[in-house]
Amino acid sequence: MDVANDGNDTVLRRMKVPRGFRRTTPTRTNSERGVAMLSTLIVVVILGVIITIAIANHPGSAPNALGGTALATTTTTPTAKTVGADTQASTIAACMANYSEMSTAIATYQALHGVKPPAGTAWATSKASGSPILQSWSTTAVGYQIEWNGVTLSVLPTTGTASHGSFGTASPATGCFSS
Repeated sequence: MDVANDGNDTVLRRMKVPRGFRRTTPTRTNSERGVAMLSTLIVVVILGVIITIAIANHPGSAPNALGGTALATTTTTPTAKTVGADTQASTIAACMANYSEMSTAIATYQALHGVKPPAGTAWATSKASGSPILQSWSTTAVGYQIEWNGVTLSVLPTTGTASHGSFGTASPATGCFSS
């Protein structure tokens, strides 16, 4: 043991430690630091997502254009649906689907044969050149009829204005929308 005197009668003792018993401070490797940083980042991201969801689901917290919260000034009530309105909506949807199917059949025929199909419906349902393009032409529809004249595909409603070259328009009501 070494004893040192600093002149103030304070004795400092220094101990010599053998080489095998030296104290070392624990050091982290770079990979351990990366794992700790990554886990901290994941925790922060998860907390951010949870807070965002909580804020978005809080009633009355939807921001308006000015940056504040929007106040509910109007209420909406669902309109009563009637059987007639539902029937008309389903007829319009069926008409539009049938028109699209017929239009696709015409395009398929033209791609296969290089020319537009002849007028009528026989070309679509004929088995003369293999399998037919369509199983059947929609002729049993209620409220409308779809016809091919060799040039234009038309929707002819039982009441209202026909449409030629499209399934029709809602305003003014033509084609499928007139049925």
